Amino acid sequence: MLTRRQRRIAPKAVLVSALVLAACGGSDSSDGAEADGNNGSVATEPTDTTNVTAPPTTNAEPPETTVVTTSTPVVEPEPTTTDAPEPSQSAVSFAADAPLLTKRFSFLDEGSYRVDTLGTPFSFTGNVPLSIQPNDDGFFVITDPESRGPDDADIVFMRLSQLSDPAAPSQVFDADTDGWPADDIVGWADQIADGVDASTPEATILGGLPAVRLDVEVGDIACAQGREQCVGFGMDYVLNTKYLNPGAAYRIWVVEQGDEAPLAIVAGTLDPDGSWFDTAEDVLATIAFGDIGPSPLSGSQAGPIDLKLFDGIQVTLPAGAVLSQPSTDFGRILFDPESDIDFLAVPHDTTGTPIESTDDLVTQLTSVGVEVTEVEPSTVDGLDARVFEIAMPGPADASLLRNPGDERGWFTPPLGTTWVIEHPDRGLLMITAESFFGDPDVNARIAALTTDLVATLSFTEPT
Repeated sequence: MLTRRQRRIAPKAVLVSALVLAACGGSDSSDGAEADGNNGSVATEPTDTTNVTAPPTTNAEPPETTVVTTSTPVVEPEPTTTDAPEPSQSAVSFAADAPLLTKRFSFLDEGSYRVDTLGTPFSFTGNVPLSIQPNDDGFFVITDPESRGPDDADIVFMRLSQLSDPAAPSQVFDADTDGWPADDIVGWADQIADGVDASTPEATILGGLPAVRLDVEVGDIACAQGREQCVGFGMDYVLNTKYLNPGAAYRIWVVEQGDEAPLAIVAGTLDPDGSWFDTAEDVLATIAFGDIGPSPLSGSQAGPIDLKLFDGIQVTLPAGAVLSQPSTDFGRILFDPESDIDFLAVPHDTTGTPIESTDDLVTQLTSVGVEVTEVEPSTVDGLDARVFEIAMPGPADASLLRNPGDERGWFTPPLGTTWVIEHPDRGLLMITAESFFGDPDVNARIAALTTDLVATLSFTEPT
């Protein structure tokens, strides 16, 4: 049973980034996405809001593990601690040569792997069967293969731009919410409202980095957004959010990332007396972090911005937005929860072959069922651009691959408009305005916004 602490400190204020409403883009939505991590997506795998069905798998009982703690407090006010080795004494080293996980929504064989989607890479070893859920844009989830829904034997990894308001954790959790500093999990737990029980945070070491650990349970509390999105815990610019819900128990680690946004790891279970927390700690005991890097997500104000993809692109934003730049071959700009703009550099067909011409791209899209209608062309930074209205009726597999080694793919939206530029030196570039739910009005709005944005695009010199 968790114990309520009585001491209270004065609430802190946090500045929320410029209005940034986000949702999962066409690169992910057709394949399904973790509901907490991608608002507006059709989820097909468990972690936060959507149930799935997976083949039954019998897991071996995991060994008992011990959480290592340190005597050095991480943040104020000072958490309780016990003696522990310094981070440099960690017995686990980052396995830079471990196989990189680019899969999503699939079973994971036992073994060691590397994950790069959080900005700071890490390696881990799974000694029991696991399933991968979302694996993109600062959000990575693994579960027990028998997991049947949100918080049912899962481990969520994410970066934090802010925590929820601890005085009102069940309020609507979005970009307009006055939250709590992401690096003050101790203050958040101390101020948490009645109905949410948080243990006293403890300083610890995870993967060789200082961290804070605590347990949280949600009691009988009014849920503003329903019982599957009840208490907001943390978000990363709204594109990725994590909720805590009645009936589940959570073990949370917040890992320091120096000057960058902290990293949160949330293990959830619907059976607090079961073995999942032991399994989760067994997995986390094998984690080792590489060099600390920034979150793939960032907020941006209106004005010129540089994108790192396609050897350098500059565009001018008409308003504040969320930027997602997980790699040099894919990027995303989000202005609202119903649409986005995708940038796909040198797309590949589903066999992993690079597509070299616009005609070949159209052939590939139509071959997988995409409806393609060519409309009036335009000019982008002095280069001809062919423009197509596209539509994908019904669920489908990936239409394209970002690169031959990336199994996450790119998915055609229900409605969209795409600009295709054949750069003489850099290859093919797709810029796609996407309406996630096929709303014609939303599609017209994002297409008009993208038309204006494309008119500002310039190809910058490689750095």
